[in-house]
Amino acid sequence: MLNVFLNVIFPILIIAGAGAGLKRWRDLPAAPFNQVMLYLLSPALVVDSLLNADLPLEVSGRVLGAVLLMTLSLVVLAALVSRLLGHDRPMQSGFILSTAFPNAGNIGLPVVLLAFGEQALAVAVIIFATQSILGWSLGVFIAARSHHGGLASLMQTLKLPVVWAIVLALILRATGISLPSFLAEPIHMLGQAAIPVMLLILGFRLESGVIREGRLSLGAALAVRLIGSVFVAYFASVLLGLEKVAQQTFIVVAAMPTAVFTTILATEFHAAPRFVSSMVISSTLLGFLTLTVLITIIL
Repeated sequence: MLNVFLNVIFPILIIAGAGAGLKRWRDLPAAPFNQVMLYLLSPALVVDSLLNADLPLEVSGRVLGAVLLMTLSLVVLAALVSRLLGHDRPMQSGFILSTAFPNAGNIGLPVVLLAFGEQALAVAVIIFATQSILGWSLGVFIAARSHHGGLASLMQTLKLPVVWAIVLALILRATGISLPSFLAEPIHMLGQAAIPVMLLILGFRLESGVIREGRLSLGAALAVRLIGSVFVAYFASVLLGLEKVAQQTFIVVAAMPTAVFTTILATEFHAAPRFVSSMVISSTLLGFLTLTVLITIIL
């Protein structure tokens, strides 16, 4: 377990800690980094990883199906728990957001790369890409329903470059077309920059505090996100026939802390933003422990 922590978790803590320290020292705004990540580095990472992934198309389809099944199952589970806790609509939306969407990018990609290697990274990128689409469609709908309808979510999704990056990569793979080196090389370089920038952005988020009220709701959300998700992901992976590295990667990514993008949606649609931000911070800090245990068991 100590070996897993030192080789997988601790390097991530160092980079995220550097981001938190820089935020506190220079009080830098996170918005420009988020925009660079969202509109430039993430699409490059998706294209580079999918074009160079040694992953059969059948496995890719199964991974995508498993992500859909897992996410919908977690939404239903979170909605039931939230209703049992007697939450109002804004809190229900915030609770579901903070439990249904794992941090498949900022933490998921570097953890998988360090734990399982390049082959697993290809699987993790498919999960990350699928989660990106779900987050900016289903996630927008969940956040918007706290006060009004979310029918505009499709248009929001289609505005994201990462969606078109997925389409482009799949077309190129299906047709067997290779990018010329003068395009492939800069895309590769931008993609390589994505993971450390993700961790710096995570550090920016960790620099803020955690709310003290609503500890029961916070504890329930943490249990669903960090523990319940493992069992949901395992059954989804069995149903979709994932095996070996693909199954290991899927379960570990599913058990990640709350995705950082949920704070953006919660703030935009007034879906308990303080609670969601507290879940991002709390689940991330506690998640380093639970991930260490989970990866040790899986390995």
